[in-house]
Amino acid sequence: MKLSFESPIEEFVEVALRSDGNDRAFYANVIAVAFGVGGIVGLLGFLYFQNWLASILGFVIGAIYIFASNFNIRERRVRQFYRRHFGMEGPIGIEVDISEAGLSFKQGGETIVRDWSMIERISESDDTVFFHSRNGLVSAVRNRAFVSNVERTEFLDLAKGFIAAGAVPKPPTFNS
Repeated sequence: MKLSFESPIEEFVEVALRSDGNDRAFYANVIAVAFGVGGIVGLLGFLYFQNWLASILGFVIGAIYIFASNFNIRERRVRQFYRRHFGMEGPIGIEVDISEAGLSFKQGGETIVRDWSMIERISESDDTVFFHSRNGLVSAVRNRAFVSNVERTEFLDLAKGFIAAGAVPKPPTFNS
């Protein structure tokens, strides 16, 4: 089954951020750095002014600076990456093909094929079907690719069947 749709850069960024999936570790690092920088600025404030109030104020200013400079940084970097490396300014055409061979996405002159054994699960939102790979990557098919809800259901049933078949190891073949 073949589908096609266009996707703006915002949707690529959304899928890329879903693919990473390590938000807690990222934000834990930002918090640690904020406390570290805040502590250093606070210490310098105390050493220079010989005043605890200056130390506390320095800590708060240093921490706020780190939090403010990291606000939405992951999203900004992913957007910058797509613009710089793929020249994305407007919507990009995407062709999706599901067959026994795997899940295929063609976009921007490149084709990516994922074997069904690599697809861990399918999730859905109001406007998207997400394919989650075992390596943490996420691929998306937007609802606007489907002509009707019947076609969407047919697509999902077909994909789930291929995933189930891909999860079962193929029996060995012997040459005699």
